[in-house]
Amino acid sequence: MTSPMTTHPEPDRQRLAIAILLFSTVLWSISGAVLKVLFEQTHLTATTMAGYRALFAGLALLPLGLWRGGFRLSQLRPLPWLAVAALSFCPMMLTFVSSVGYTTSANAILLMYTAPLWVLLLAPWLTGDHAQRRDLLGGAIGMVGMAAIVLGPALVGQKQTDTEVAGLLLGLASGVCFAAMSLALRRLRQADPVAVTCINNLVTAAALLAIAAMRGKLWCPWWAALTLAGLGAIQIATPYALYCWVLRYMTPQRGTLLSLTEPIMNPIWTWMVVGEVPSWATFLGGAMIIGGLVVMIRGQRPAREAPAGEPALQRSGREKDAPTAA
Repeated sequence: MTSPMTTHPEPDRQRLAIAILLFSTVLWSISGAVLKVLFEQTHLTATTMAGYRALFAGLALLPLGLWRGGFRLSQLRPLPWLAVAALSFCPMMLTFVSSVGYTTSANAILLMYTAPLWVLLLAPWLTGDHAQRRDLLGGAIGMVGMAAIVLGPALVGQKQTDTEVAGLLLGLASGVCFAAMSLALRRLRQADPVAVTCINNLVTAAALLAIAAMRGKLWCPWWAALTLAGLGAIQIATPYALYCWVLRYMTPQRGTLLSLTEPIMNPIWTWMVVGEVPSWATFLGGAMIIGGLVVMIRGQRPAREAPAGEPALQRSGREKDAPTAA
């Protein structure tokens, strides 16, 4: 039994945790650039790419989930919410990858990060959670930013192609699916997050690759397969495993704030690799979305630091709030 007296984790351990988390967000952020290259250099569909990426991510997480003992049925209850999480994760990944193909990577990742705003709207009816004033303020700022990205160009008379509009709508859909998955994960707080994420990825892979096979789109070049394997194992599985370790030594609020470097770095990598430059509406709306999220996160009640030797997540119960890599 642990002592009630709380102590702060060792400063060196905290600094290491911050460095590892920032490294993880860098890995998460490369998805846009790599997917853009695959769209430009191959004829792969978004369904095929999302399916293979999820397959390799799930296979990479499987040994860790087994080692943690997270696949016991008793630890995955309630099963209906596990099904909701998996059924939300699948369209989330598909719509995000599709959005990257149709619009800028910056628009895709920023619109996916509107998930907390949708959670704010849906939570009172689905989970009974009610927003605080600071949540409402941050949500309002984020919603204005979202409107700036989607509607800004049209309001100033700039024409948008049907492809661009489709990309924006798919980005919004990925945010809504992300929100639905987040609400489901709140009901799975006792489940192992690695096991849940592994299941989500494997279910997604089975569904999307089955669709790709029926359409005759399952084949891909060997170098593209290796790239997708790297995206799954290195860009999704590795940083997620590191994130779960990192949150043992810092509060979830700090971890979530540092994770906001992902939507900032994602467009930078894409610009460096393929020369894609976001529009003024993306810069304006993105700044407001990230600003709104910061207001919401800073308003959360901080979790207590864990006593020496006890993981912080055992006290906070918030490991399930770890972001899902795009």
